[in-house]
Amino acid sequence: MFDATATPAQDIRNMILEKGQMLETEQMFKEAGEKWPVVIPEEELSQSFPGTKLHYAVQKKASAMKPARDERDTGPLLPFEELLNVASINASSEQKEDCKTNGLENCSLPDPHALLHVTSRKKPPLRKKISQKENHELVEMQEEYEDLLQKFETQKTISDIQIDYLTKQLGEAGFHMDEKSQDNSSCHINECTTPGKSNLLMTKSEAILVIKQLQEKIRILETEKSSSLQNLDSVVELATEQNIYAREKYEKKSPSNTGYGSGNHVFA
Repeated sequence: MFDATATPAQDIRNMILEKGQMLETEQMFKEAGEKWPVVIPEEELSQSFPGTKLHYAVQKKASAMKPARDERDTGPLLPFEELLNVASINASSEQKEDCKTNGLENCSLPDPHALLHVTSRKKPPLRKKISQKENHELVEMQEEYEDLLQKFETQKTISDIQIDYLTKQLGEAGFHMDEKSQDNSSCHINECTTPGKSNLLMTKSEAILVIKQLQEKIRILETEKSSSLQNLDSVVELATEQNIYAREKYEKKSPSNTGYGSGNHVFA
């Protein structure tokens, strides 16, 4: 029997002593002509060795449960070198287990408050980027919108300047026409029959023609202005619809997000 508290050297010594006793007993029974191993009755064993009944019963029960003996007990005796190797292997395994146990006991866990701080740290929301194609379409739409807006502002400024200029010319032409009509009426009152009368009539007709031309130019400019406004409104409406469609498509792809982010343009 091995002692759990014994050293490897003591274990080897006990094993050698037990093997030697077994060999001596076997040799004695062989010389006496009896079979080995000898089965001793339980009563005789208890009479010869008081207090061994319980131990014998336990051994009997164990043999009934496990009749087959271990191969190391049934085989030949091991050399002394192999016994030393087995003892050293057992000692090294015990040392490893002790090291593992000491490592687990000496392992220092971090502060629970620090772990709570790490786990409760605010994480940035995960945002899925828009595909390159959609982003490119939005950029092109924004550039087109800015170009149209710039053209509209330029056309509007030019139209305003032309309207102001033509209005001034129309006012001046009307003023001169009034003066000439007054001169014509005075000549008619005085029964002016000089050749200059035909010149006055020609000047009056030219003034009327100039006024009509100016009015026609003003009407054309107003029409162009209204047409430009309509075109701009249609472009803005189309861009807005495309922007809404792109936003809905992006929200379907990423339901957790509620907006495009800083890289998107919203048309007003």
